Amino acid sequence: MKIKKIISGGQTGVDIAALKVAKKLKIETGGWAPPEIQNEAGLIPAFYNLKPTPQEISLGAPNIPRSMRTEWNVRDSDGSMIILPNKEFNCPGTHLAIQTAQNLGKPVFIIYLNEKTSSLDFHKWINENNIRVLSIGGPSESSYKGMENKTTEILINLLQ
Repeated sequence: MKIKKIISGGQTGVDIAALKVAKKLKIETGGWAPPEIQNEAGLIPAFYNLKPTPQEISLGAPNIPRSMRTEWNVRDSDGSMIILPNKEFNCPGTHLAIQTAQNLGKPVFIIYLNEKTSSLDFHKWINENNIRVLSIGGPSESSYKGMENKTTEILINLLQ
């Protein structure tokens, strides 16, 4: 696999799971976080190498909290993986990531917890799109209980 770096915004749930798995697998981490470099659980550890955005809200998405980090992480990646509980789940920040990727012409790989994800399909997507820097995002732990653990399990299986 070609992935050299995983980036995320550091929120609880999907974002922090992505950073933890990357560290465990010795993949470089980084990305953009809100100006205070905190998530809903507190300060994001410095060893994840997240940088603060100059402001929380992007002019392109003024109604979505912490939208600048979402847009910048998608912008700075070669492609984005989005993990959602199901197709009906409403998560404005995650939908912003998908929309931003589409607007920038960047590939998106969406995983739904209630559907089986093929490791072969994921690796094919990585190779076909020459993904070296992968942005990973999805719901926070407070918006979907158990998201971090479920994401960790998925990512370990896909990235090893």
